Amino acid sequence: MNFVNPPAESPKNVTHKKFFSQVLNHEIGYNIYFPPGYKDYGVKYPVVYHIHGWMGNESSEIWPLEKVYKNRRAITVFINANSSEENYFDALLQIESIMINELIPHIDGQYRTDAARENRMLLGFSMGGNMAFYYAVKHSELFSAVTSYAGTYHHLYHKEYRTVGVAPEKAIELYEEMLRE
Repeated sequence: MNFVNPPAESPKNVTHKKFFSQVLNHEIGYNIYFPPGYKDYGVKYPVVYHIHGWMGNESSEIWPLEKVYKNRRAITVFINANSSEENYFDALLQIESIMINELIPHIDGQYRTDAARENRMLLGFSMGGNMAFYYAVKHSELFSAVTSYAGTYHHLYHKEYRTVGVAPEKAIELYEEMLRE
């Protein structure tokens, strides 16, 4: 399992970094996009955390960035959501611990982020979309918005969604509401 995967080439304003995870006892890589003007101003920025799809890593989904983020005024962190756990739900919880307890405090401590809930968003693709939705529901005090691209809510995880304090029916309702928007 590779936890540090720098891209062969990075888009403009994207830098590959790493931090040490106590959970994994290993360094984990991430890519970070800085909006135009980040270096020039003392302004704090909103943060978007992007979670990749199955078999991806922190570098696998950065290339659409140039078209999508042209002139956007937010820091975007592409996380490595790989886990040492083989079971999907155990991996979901391990990555949650890394992201919530280690990565977000690291990003807020290293960069000029606006750490207010209103200025923190999750988005993810496929597996990452499911994770983004799950984390946003479970940690609604940290995130004001979530976007799931091709993510799924799977009925097999009814029991696990109960751990976020949301009945499965409510999770389905929230997911369907998100899809309508």
